[in-house]
This record gives sequence, C-alpha cells and structure tokens, in this order.
Amino acid sequence: MILKTAIIAIGGLIVGVWQAFILSSQLHKIGLWTAASVLGWFLAAVTSSIADSVPRSQAIRGIWGALAYLGIVAAGGLILGSVTGVCLAWLFRHKSAV
Repeated sequence: MILKTAIIAIGGLIVGVWQAFILSSQLHKIGLWTAASVLGWFLAAVTSSIADSVPRSQAIRGIWGALAYLGIVAAGGLILGSVTGVCLAWLFRHKSAV
C-alpha cells in the first residue's frame, strides 16, 4: 500500500512538472502548482488504497460492497480535482500580485 501510494505521488510529481511547464507562460508560481498536483495525486492514491481494502473486508459484501468500492474510487477523483482546482483558481486569482 505504501509503495503504491508513493509511486502514484511520483506520478503526480511528473504530471505536475509537465503541467507547470505548460502553465509557465500564464503563471509564475509553478512550484505551488507542482506541490498541489503531488498532494492531490497522493490523496487520491490513499483513497484508492482504502478502496482496495473493501473487497477484502467481510463487513461489506455483494452489491453494497461494489457500490462502496465505486464510491471510494470516485471520491479519489473528486479529491484530486478539488485540490488542483482550488490551487489553480487561487493562482489565477493572484496572478497580478505575483
């Protein structure tokens, strides 16, 4: 679980650096964007790890277990989008102050 989460966070770093390169013509604090990307991907990986434990649990089985799994996985995407979306909105809002 820890290794998978770390690898996904590294993937978030790679994606964040690539996106920061693209955003660098519009924004100056690209390091903040990269950090938000890593954080968002890390938190999404944590929810994915939690979702992976649902099928192994005997507490939730059947259709409810499947729905719980899908809900937790969807929450990871929501968390990733929220972290990076808030950061991007903040960066563009404070663009003139930079």
